Amino acid sequence: AGTTHTVTCAVTNGAGVRQPNEVVNVEFSGANDPDGSNSPSSPDASCTTNNVGECSFQHTAPQTGQNGTTTYRAWVSGHPMDATEGQNQVSNPGEHPEPDSTDVTSRTWTSASPMPTSTATTPGQTPGRFEREITLEASASIKTHGRVFQLSGSVRGPASTPPTCLNGVTVQILRDIVGGDTDFTQVKTTTTDNDGVYSVNLTAARSASYVARVEQPPACDTATSVPSVVEVRKRVKLRVSDTTIRPGQNVRFNVRVFPCGGHRGDRVLLQKSIRGTFGTVARQNLNDECRATFVRRQNQDNVFRVRAPKTTPMNEGGTSKFRAIEIR
Repeated sequence: AGTTHTVTCAVTNGAGVRQPNEVVNVEFSGANDPDGSNSPSSPDASCTTNNVGECSFQHTAPQTGQNGTTTYRAWVSGHPMDATEGQNQVSNPGEHPEPDSTDVTSRTWTSASPMPTSTATTPGQTPGRFEREITLEASASIKTHGRVFQLSGSVRGPASTPPTCLNGVTVQILRDIVGGDTDFTQVKTTTTDNDGVYSVNLTAARSASYVARVEQPPACDTATSVPSVVEVRKRVKLRVSDTTIRPGQNVRFNVRVFPCGGHRGDRVLLQKSIRGTFGTVARQNLNDECRATFVRRQNQDNVFRVRAPKTTPMNEGGTSKFRAIEIR
């Protein structure tokens, strides 16, 4: 007694991704409980997670404090405290956290030297396992639909972490599509090489956040990367019936937009270069196949393109290649 325990809490979502700006409430019970009661309506401590999803609080017992064990029960503010959490975790409360908003750890006070720092754990941070972390980087922050991009990174740890936790381990790639509720789902797996490095190729379909996660072997900490966002723009294909015509001849501009799902009925814009700037000269709505056709009579040389504006969070707006029409 008379020393200080520092307890660090980490908040993650269902995919194990750290959550910033979450208020964590903590109730003490056992030795050196400041209010002597289990009262979740008036927690004994609270903290707010930082940009890496962690926050800490300190508990200092008076010099004349009690020797014994204090249990720290932490929960995310706005969720009910689970009073049964940790009851079956006899040796290390909090070692096997449940998928809810409450977790538990405990520390013992003695009359000896100060105790070391303790960590209240959430999924992915377990006492007694070898520490490691995983990084993730995208080869591009925005890609056109249908194009390939790469996600790569590495699994690292301190010198005390054995190579079996870093090399030849399975990496899960999870994706959360932009525009809906947060829902990270696995889209691919790969394996780290002998240097702990991994990479995967994916095809751009929808704007999304990606995280990389390692869970095995059991003796090693679960680790989840910081999210990496890849935006995906619509792919717009433009074909013309003729590129060299007689004055007054009609030209058909055939348009198709990818992806089609979620974009049927979207408006597309036929644009012409006017003194070096593209201006809209016609508009059409895509049909059920995400196609549209423009017909324009041409009497002079012109350069055209088609623009498909952004209509949903899942895809950014896209623009076709230029098409030049020449009068012969």
